[in-house]
Amino acid sequence: MNENILTKGKICGCVILYHPTDKVFANIQSYYHNVARLFVIDNTERAHFNHQLFRELGNLEGIHYISNFENLGIAHALNQALNMAQKEGYDFILTMDQDGALERDYITNLLRIVQKNNLDIATLGIIAPFHKVHGDIINNERQEITDKIAVMTSGNLLNLHAVKQIGGFSEDLFIDRVDQEYCLRLRMNNFRVIQVNFVVFDHPQGRMTKHFLFNRAYYTTNHSPDRRYYITRNTLYVIKKYGEIFPEYVKWEKDIFLSDLKNIILFEKDKINKLRMIVRGYCDYRRRVYGMLSQDKQGTELPGHSG
Repeated sequence: MNENILTKGKICGCVILYHPTDKVFANIQSYYHNVARLFVIDNTERAHFNHQLFRELGNLEGIHYISNFENLGIAHALNQALNMAQKEGYDFILTMDQDGALERDYITNLLRIVQKNNLDIATLGIIAPFHKVHGDIINNERQEITDKIAVMTSGNLLNLHAVKQIGGFSEDLFIDRVDQEYCLRLRMNNFRVIQVNFVVFDHPQGRMTKHFLFNRAYYTTNHSPDRRYYITRNTLYVIKKYGEIFPEYVKWEKDIFLSDLKNIILFEKDKINKLRMIVRGYCDYRRRVYGMLSQDKQGTELPGHSG
């Protein structure tokens, strides 16, 4: 792979849509011109297809729009983009979600810091920014670059040569912990997952709320009961698969689970249904049921995976 990847022609991008709002077009406008091509993968059902957004995107150069007309999951949509990017010969792909917007020199700043630190580009599976998920949290990182256990997908540059070696995202997980599973698989195959701390990505959390108890601030994600199902089931799957290799990841996930459970009980609405779906996620993990959650489809049983 060419070490000089600061050229637009070697980097493409993708954004995954699902019931996109009116703000999505402006978000895409903030970064589409910084990549050679932008793959827009729409998982919105046919009945809710956004015709206006489709027409607006048609006026932008370098957009490749694909509508699946059903929700095939974040992992499947990402893999669609990865496959097209590989076929067209790109080195890296910018992965975005529909709520994210970028500053003008975002990609250039990421890569300049990587090259300034003389990192071997070929060993980098993911180049991530500092993900700022809470609006009032200050970035106190002092090192320019740190290695991470795992990072969120949005705002990252993903090495397509690593994808060729280890494969794409796990579609059995459908949504949630898809990013963590991929990061751990990268690390298991000797690729680095790095965070460029001096490039900050304000990661939007559309349903996050802030609460106070005894003068202490607590942030709640307010995920739906279905999302709580996926988070529980898929976290247990990833821990089972990688826990012995990466014990620090297990501790990280346990801390997150206990914090989320406390916040659900103390602050969130619809807590009974959320707790019920956490239990269902655990039970389906034990039963080796994966794929999409629905009343009619019970997912797929993965061979060779024991609870």
